[in-house]
Amino acid sequence: MNRVLKAVIDLGSRAARILIADVSRNSINLHYSRGYLTLLGQGIDLASLKRLDQALNHFSFVTQKMSIAPNNVLAFGTEVFRQNPSLSKEVRGYFPDFKIISGEEEAIYSFAAGILSQKNLEENERVLVIDQGGGSLEISFGYRFEDLVVVEKAVSFPGFGTFNYPENQRSFSEELLLNFPTKDELEDLRPKSIQAVISMGSVVTQLAFLQSSKPEYRIEEVNGFVIQKEDLAKRIRKQQSLGAFLDVLDYYSLDSMLVSGWGTRHGAFFNDRILVRR
Repeated sequence: MNRVLKAVIDLGSRAARILIADVSRNSINLHYSRGYLTLLGQGIDLASLKRLDQALNHFSFVTQKMSIAPNNVLAFGTEVFRQNPSLSKEVRGYFPDFKIISGEEEAIYSFAAGILSQKNLEENERVLVIDQGGGSLEISFGYRFEDLVVVEKAVSFPGFGTFNYPENQRSFSEELLLNFPTKDELEDLRPKSIQAVISMGSVVTQLAFLQSSKPEYRIEEVNGFVIQKEDLAKRIRKQQSLGAFLDVLDYYSLDSMLVSGWGTRHGAFFNDRILVRR
């Protein structure tokens, strides 16, 4: 059986990343992965634009060299592009079909990545995925059913990223209360309640590597790593934005969370298997 290579290009507030893979059922056979720190979320200036252009030039070269048809390249931008839509012209010279995805779309892709990265989750087991990027934070919940990823709720929180997390941490808790049902309210639904929280983003993957004492920073090796709530609490002084993860665990009365080394770009590969329940 001939596999078709597809490329996903994810341009975020912190980094520009490319994945080239073929996809089967709920797994990705990765052929190429590369990321560039652009730090656009810290300020759009000549230096950050140069870093973006360097990344795009390389991504264009690689997709052409690997003979990936334009219709098999999905290039998208997230929060920094939502805040600065004129940035799109920097990208469309390389990838004309580039689009800025909404915060909800980002949360949906993150959910697919989070749930499919965990090998020990059962079907019909509701989980919540929290993904913190440089400029925003996405939360979603749902479950996996056969070959489908079922998303029940997906919300984006602009202004709660690692670059712009507010000093008043309580403001996130208030936003959370307004947008998501409580654990008791979820007991009336099927599947019941929240069985696990899956965390994504560089702040938690870095913490997972520190705790696991692995010799190399390999993203996929942290899939399924468990971080305890007490360890999160200890790290908040060094990384305040970890408070968002702690708030979610408190909200659903959970003592630990699973880590995913996958990101929005991984979830985008499964966009034809995502069912969003409204």
